[in-house]
Amino acid sequence: MSNEPTLKSVLLTAAGCGSLLMAGGLSGCSSQVKVQRVVYDQPEAVAQAHTQPALQSSPAQPEQLTLIEPTPKPLSTLPMVREALEAIYDLDAELVAASMQEDPNRIHSLKMIAEFDRQHAETLMTIIERFGWPTREMVGIKAIQGAYIAVQHANHDTEFQSNCLALIQQQVDQGELPGAFLALMTDRVSLSRGDPQIYGTQMTMAPDEFGVMRAVPSAAIWQIDQLDQRRQALGMPAHSRFIDAIELAYFNSVEQSGSRVSSVPTD
Repeated sequence: MSNEPTLKSVLLTAAGCGSLLMAGGLSGCSSQVKVQRVVYDQPEAVAQAHTQPALQSSPAQPEQLTLIEPTPKPLSTLPMVREALEAIYDLDAELVAASMQEDPNRIHSLKMIAEFDRQHAETLMTIIERFGWPTREMVGIKAIQGAYIAVQHANHDTEFQSNCLALIQQQVDQGELPGAFLALMTDRVSLSRGDPQIYGTQMTMAPDEFGVMRAVPSAAIWQIDQLDQRRQALGMPAHSRFIDAIELAYFNSVEQSGSRVSSVPTD
């Protein structure tokens, strides 16, 4: 097995919570997740997203695929909630691992993954409506990571992602989630609204003037001269370190046979 860092491990480290993988969860981040509340003059659309508490969105019903259970079990107890969220976490890990391999016969099509994302968002929406945002005390570390994955992948329902921002902010304030989670979701919502990103988490690889691949922002960064101050407030390292980590993971992946890291988005 190669000792070279994977894209996921390097980026988690660069995001300020590298012990997520080492500890198998958020328990190793206890000294990092308790951060100060972020207070600054945000672009108007993003500021509204942070203070939008109601979950009113209802995603469109997609056609059913054969490998997805058409009638999910009702989520009436916390053990059932935990099981559902841990299943989301496990499936995401499986899909990420599959995406790293050059396998033309892999069964998970983009259409199927999109259906998973829709159903996971619906599951989390139901959980929030019945129990509130799941916490470590309620369902455990692995399950709350599954909840965040469901929101992160709900790009088909940007209103749902926007509504979850206030809940994620609350969880960061209480030490339930690392600040990097809030930064990533804030930038996702910003980009979906056509606004500049706030924390510089959305990056892509592009050739420079010499043809060398470099990590560059996939969208403009708002008030870039204050970027590191905003990242520091969430317990995240300087943006230059984040860029270095992305490029390290990219160039390592190019040398690894069968790896598709160099072709996947960095977010």
